Amino acid sequence: MKEIMKKIYLFLLAAAGVLAAASCAREDLREPVQVLDPDEVTTLTLSLESTRTALVDGKTTWQAGDKVRVYNSTGTFSQDIEIPEEAVGNSAFSVDVNMKDTVYYAVYPVEAADGISSGKAKVVLPSNPDGRFASANICVAEVHNGTTLQLRNVTAVLKISIQSGNAIEMLQFNAKNALNGTYTVDLSGTDPALVEVSSKKAASLAVGGVDGEYFIPVAPGTYSADFSITALKGNGGFQTLTSTQDNVVKINDLLDMGVIGDNLSTGLTGEGTEASPYIIGTEGEFIAFYSAVNLGNSFDDKYIRLDTDIEKAEVPVGFYVNAEEQAVFAGHFLGNNHTITVDIDGDGDKCVSKNYVGLFGFLAEGSSVTDLKIAGSVKSTGERVGSLAGYTGGTAKNKVLVSNVESSASVTGSVNVGGLVGYAYYTDFEKAVNKGSVTGTASNGGFFYMTYNSQNKLTYANRGTEIKGTGGVLGAAQNSVLTDCENSGAVTAVNKVGGVLGTLFWSSMDGCKNSGTVTGTAAETLAGGILGYSHCSSILKNSENSGPVSGVSVVGGICGYATGTYYGHTSPMTFTIKGCHNKKEGTVTATDGVVGGICGVQVASQNPSIAVVHDCVNDADVTTPGYKAAGITAVMADCTGWGGVEINRCVNNGNVTAAIWAGGAVAYLSSAQNYWKTAGQSVGIATLKWHVYNTVNNGTIMGTRTDKDGGEVAGGLVGFTFSTGGANNNNLGLFLYNCLNTGDVLYKDNSHKAVYCGGIVGRFLRGRIYNVCNTGRIGPESGEALEGAEARMGAIIGSYEDNNARYLALQYAYYLDSACGQEMGTSSQKTYNASNIGNVLSFDTTGVLSGQATVNSNTYGNYLDALNAWVAMSGVWNPEKGSGYFGWSAGPQLGI
Repeated sequence: MKEIMKKIYLFLLAAAGVLAAASCAREDLREPVQVLDPDEVTTLTLSLESTRTALVDGKTTWQAGDKVRVYNSTGTFSQDIEIPEEAVGNSAFSVDVNMKDTVYYAVYPVEAADGISSGKAKVVLPSNPDGRFASANICVAEVHNGTTLQLRNVTAVLKISIQSGNAIEMLQFNAKNALNGTYTVDLSGTDPALVEVSSKKAASLAVGGVDGEYFIPVAPGTYSADFSITALKGNGGFQTLTSTQDNVVKINDLLDMGVIGDNLSTGLTGEGTEASPYIIGTEGEFIAFYSAVNLGNSFDDKYIRLDTDIEKAEVPVGFYVNAEEQAVFAGHFLGNNHTITVDIDGDGDKCVSKNYVGLFGFLAEGSSVTDLKIAGSVKSTGERVGSLAGYTGGTAKNKVLVSNVESSASVTGSVNVGGLVGYAYYTDFEKAVNKGSVTGTASNGGFFYMTYNSQNKLTYANRGTEIKGTGGVLGAAQNSVLTDCENSGAVTAVNKVGGVLGTLFWSSMDGCKNSGTVTGTAAETLAGGILGYSHCSSILKNSENSGPVSGVSVVGGICGYATGTYYGHTSPMTFTIKGCHNKKEGTVTATDGVVGGICGVQVASQNPSIAVVHDCVNDADVTTPGYKAAGITAVMADCTGWGGVEINRCVNNGNVTAAIWAGGAVAYLSSAQNYWKTAGQSVGIATLKWHVYNTVNNGTIMGTRTDKDGGEVAGGLVGFTFSTGGANNNNLGLFLYNCLNTGDVLYKDNSHKAVYCGGIVGRFLRGRIYNVCNTGRIGPESGEALEGAEARMGAIIGSYEDNNARYLALQYAYYLDSACGQEMGTSSQKTYNASNIGNVLSFDTTGVLSGQATVNSNTYGNYLDALNAWVAMSGVWNPEKGSGYFGWSAGPQLGI
């Protein structure tokens, strides 16, 4: 294992450095420009005569393996020249090149060549040089109307000597000004002049335990007194040399930094205990820390305190390739409210793998990170990517804790991408805050879904329930808890995208907030202001969204899509959304799909399960040109008749618009015990009901369909409710109690053949409706309402269509007399059982009923008195028990 770790680490060292900036020059190589057929061959003489740095007396000579890249004047052609054997040890040689021009450029070594820019050679000074003087001595030549290229050095050189016997693994160079980077070279003056294109302030040099003298090329300039070199040992031991004066280095200068390794520390100061933690007080000490982790020291249960800001971290602390090739952090990192600025590229040479990428690659069980700020950027084409950590992996008995961590870094990855953490397993998050943009570039996989089969019957299937996602704080969480976590950065992903969390699996969220824009781009979006997708038993409570949420298909102001399905388990699954608020700014839109002010889709399926929404408020407009939109949850479905649905104490204040199927609380509520099952699957005993109670809609509900062969289905509380027969028909269907609608329920086009609009329910199949009130207008957006059998509009129910009339009960239902001319659409009059209808009365603007309402053997002439009498009879709301019904009071909230 140690040998494997050593091998991995040496590879990492060649690309490491918390402030080392550009990637290795060899990795930055551009492919030579393709050489076209030349007019004739030109013989060039390449000379090192004028290149010199005063290492020793004498001239620089060609070495075996050297290569030079020669360009034409525009950089449109180039040719790489390998030094011929006979030139080794000499300072000049001649060679034929396959291009004809009057102006040539040459760059040596070939690794430094980066093309031609504005008539000047462009070179890269490496941030991870190999330490040989040949690669340090970067030279450029330019010749006009001739064939001799005399290379001239364009860099200065830093020298450091390692004392023998100290087994130094890496040297880290840090400066406040540019050490290296990309430059254009102007050779028109007496001395070459470098013009910065992009610069870096650090360099790292892997030395692999070999003593001796090492050199790195640097940009000429003034190096301030705080310039430092840190030597690192694999065990965490280190030594830092810091210059005490400014040093000016010119082209061809050699700055000797002296000897290092003669006074190595044994590691970080401190004892690693909570009372006396290891201290990171300098850049060098931070380098020593991450170097020790990446060599295999997990700091298990040790405490490390950060006592300074770290200006640039380019190497993840820990990594994971597979079970044999990994390095994890298992200690306690105390950020002490300091900031670490990350610049991590998972595809660059400083990362062992493009997966598990972040400040920490892998936070192991029992680890913690507290009181830390992160800035900068993290990017990768891999998965499990976050600014704090790619992965946090705890256990049921030994969780990971992340507390009071804030990031403003931008994060980009493929799947499982989070503003702080890509994937969390058994991890508790408290006050984790993200302010940076988050982008997921690949699909986060499939999900349990509903569809129509070839017989046009609803069925269900599983497209794959991968626990993958993209979120403002976390990409995906399993068996984890999020408390008081916030996001304000823009979050964009293909699917399963949430403002705070992308995918939730057997986890919970409490007190979370999002104000950032959330966007899903795939046909199967699953986007939510707080949570994109939830799978299995989970709870989301006391959370708030004020960021716009948009996508193609399934979008919710709080949650996109939630299901209680888990194959192979028979225990009940419940997904609960409680005490959540989607504010007015949190508009919910889909280009062609399902949108809900609180949740897009909730499915109770396979296992006995319940979809629950309690104490939630939506203030935002909810819009789609597609088929389903609702102020609370657009689609609530029960597969195989096992599940139940419950909406309680919810309020919608936003306007709801869809082509068809729109509702103030639910657009489409369905159960299909005999329909939604696979071959050979037994159906459950339907003992759970669909409850919608203590719920209010104040928004305008609008159907926009213009197809003349069919109209809208819109309801003040529920648009469409559907239920097939099953094991216990008496328990199927919608049970709607103690609800109010004040919003207008409208359809766009008055020339449809059929419309289904109701003040409480638009289109109704099976169920019970008790103690409801509607004051909203029912009818077309403009003009006179349709009349006759095709109207299907009612102040309470638009259309009731069950072929077994005993399953409808409508009792204690009241409506404003100007809302609609009838309590149910005319086409329904022939199907319901009149004995199940009672106390359905209109009232005027003073509250006086059109007749006497009888409740619990008492009669009432005012609708408020009648409504409250039913509450008193059925059970007044008891906050301690969480049951019962709210009372009614007069005022503007009734819309009259």
